[in-house]
Amino acid sequence: MKFQDKALYNLLRMNWLENPGLEVKSWQVEDYRKFSTEELFSRLQALGLNLSQKNFSAYAENCDSPEELAECLWIRDEDLEGYDKSYLLIFELWRRLFPDKQSLSIFCDELDYRIEKQNGEKIQESLTELEDILDENADHGDNPQEVFKMVSSFCAHELEDFLYDFIAEHIRSDNELYASELLDGFYEFMAKKHWFDLLRAELFIVTDVEKATGLIRSLLDDLQDAPDFELLLEIGMVLIRQGEPNLFAETVTQARASLKTEEDFQELLAVAADYYHFLDQEEEEKKILAIIEKRAKKDLSKSLSRSDPDLSCLKNFDRSEV
Repeated sequence: MKFQDKALYNLLRMNWLENPGLEVKSWQVEDYRKFSTEELFSRLQALGLNLSQKNFSAYAENCDSPEELAECLWIRDEDLEGYDKSYLLIFELWRRLFPDKQSLSIFCDELDYRIEKQNGEKIQESLTELEDILDENADHGDNPQEVFKMVSSFCAHELEDFLYDFIAEHIRSDNELYASELLDGFYEFMAKKHWFDLLRAELFIVTDVEKATGLIRSLLDDLQDAPDFELLLEIGMVLIRQGEPNLFAETVTQARASLKTEEDFQELLAVAADYYHFLDQEEEEKKILAIIEKRAKKDLSKSLSRSDPDLSCLKNFDRSEV
């Protein structure tokens, strides 16, 4: 996906914070929110843009976004780095001086910031506004998934993955009503429908086991034709918490058939170990943990041989033989 300008710099900063050895220029990853307004204008002046707050506001009145304002003010087209430096400063000034003059980039920058700070209450406020933005565009006849893809390009975080994790967290924190509202509001915009179908199943596991079982069986049927190993792992983890053994066994069997790498195998082993732990089957759990320990130093990216003898440890989950 192509990221819009501010999202690209937010992503670069996120990656740099995770890996400080990443080769970047200091201006690309600075936290502009920490600068005083005077410092922001001073830096613009150093770039050749002599602006006061008054004339900055006058220019902004005729623009709809910080991107439009940056293009208006920066006239040295050949100096691309100078433009980018000025854009980041102008963006922060716009965010700070015109809180009521929203643009999609400003909204998504704030959403990224709230996600980064893990501010649950503020995230909920942003998600309510995000749903309104998506609905408004979809009401104009635009394809819901294309609308979401467009909005997501303004965010550094992978919005669909974030929504899955956020909704799952509320389900597992016994906040099912809010989780259900989020699912209903965002489902039509999601591309990875099967993942959100799993969340629906998880919502029903406590109140309607039969319906939850039906949803998961339907998922497993679909995955027979289009395997998704990561989703199968997630289904397995959901079933460990509150599911029936036959469904879990079917899930492991399908996941085993989709194994490609050592990392895949070790992840599946970990799910199997959790399953035995949950059922207090200590001997079976110890066998799995011993295999995980034995394979701990293996190259995770290495292809897994279908004749690997350790695969037999999963035979209890197969209705046929390994």
